[in-house]
Amino acid sequence: MQLGIISDIHANLSALETAIHLLESHNVDQIICAGDLVERGHDDDAVIQLIQDKGIDCVRGNHDDNAILKRNLAQESLHFLHNQPLKRHYELGGVRILLAHGTPTSNTDALFPLTMGIRFKKIAKSTKTDVIIVGHTHMPMRVKVRLENTYFFNAGSLYTGGKRGGSGTCAVLSLPDCDFRVYQLRDGEEVNVPLRKI
Repeated sequence: MQLGIISDIHANLSALETAIHLLESHNVDQIICAGDLVERGHDDDAVIQLIQDKGIDCVRGNHDDNAILKRNLAQESLHFLHNQPLKRHYELGGVRILLAHGTPTSNTDALFPLTMGIRFKKIAKSTKTDVIIVGHTHMPMRVKVRLENTYFFNAGSLYTGGKRGGSGTCAVLSLPDCDFRVYQLRDGEEVNVPLRKI
């Protein structure tokens, strides 16, 4: 099974359209999103509509929470964001997967590629799952906690602008072997994301 992964769209409709086209060209069976659909860009409502049209599962990011509080979107968009969970669980191809935005317990916490190993170990032990997919940092990531045999993956962000910037990437996760490949939106080329083992 091929799982397409996107995150941190930040209201960039053209990036979302490019990512969907790229992932569909890799024959993914399903696309999931690790949150932050809105804010920063200008296409909030259109991004949410396309996500719904494509049936893409999402979790609620911290910017999605902000938008709900500000109520500056169409009512249908606010309703959609409000109804997204903070995490989702799947079992696909015999692999247990947890999807969250920042960490499994918070959409404002972050796991960076070089975050202290003890944090990854604690999360892996407490969640008892095979794969944890996150977003939030805008940085692609591949980490394996060997003792728990748990992978942490981040596809990076579709968004590339602003002070914080972003990677302009999406990813394909092949199951059940947990092969994780990251691709640039601008040219479809694969990005080398080293696997960190803890």
